Amino acid sequence: MYFLLTPTLTMKAQAIRFGNLKLVHNIVTSTFELYDLDNDLSETNNLIENEIYSDVVEEMYTRLLATGVCPKDKDGAFNLVADGFPGTVTCEWFRNWPVRCGHHIEGRLNCNSVCANEDFVEQCNNTFFSSTVASPLCQDSKVKFNLFGKSRSCKYVRVSRPNVCSKMKRIRDLCPVSCNSGCTCFDTPDKFEWKGNIRSCEYVSKNKEKRCQKWIFQSHCPQVCGLC
Repeated sequence: MYFLLTPTLTMKAQAIRFGNLKLVHNIVTSTFELYDLDNDLSETNNLIENEIYSDVVEEMYTRLLATGVCPKDKDGAFNLVADGFPGTVTCEWFRNWPVRCGHHIEGRLNCNSVCANEDFVEQCNNTFFSSTVASPLCQDSKVKFNLFGKSRSCKYVRVSRPNVCSKMKRIRDLCPVSCNSGCTCFDTPDKFEWKGNIRSCEYVSKNKEKRCQKWIFQSHCPQVCGLC
């Protein structure tokens, strides 16, 4: 199992692999993709609509939700990123209709008492949570967002409008590094795509002065770019 970490919302996508099959859950759109890696290593033929795989997809997704740490329920509101749904919800939103847990990974991440399956709930209930938990890991958003009617990036917030951090929780969530939100920033450990090219933080480090001017590299590589 692996996670593709993004801003605040914690994940953009998640995936799990059973043998040759790989299931991808796209969180922003609440959609799924299924690939046979033995015959489709480039992941171009999405098999998710093929009924032959319906049972194994259900099992894979159940396992995907059941794998991970035991987070406490998040206090207050948090962002919900799937298109067509409210932008901010609380755990009560999931508690009122638990079936939502299966459609929105944010519930699984932020509302463990509501959204974990029975085996996982028991496991987490027996888990000791230290009162001295380390600061959470974070990165700035790698996608632009609407700010006062215009498409902006976390770099714009940091350089031109830092005052919005204190006024708007949504911006603090999207740009935790730029807003100095008290979390521990990290560099993307694996390679990532930018404008059709595969890059890495090592690539950025070889010409930091120039490459760190681009907000997308700042988001992926905040440590290399000296933002934290």
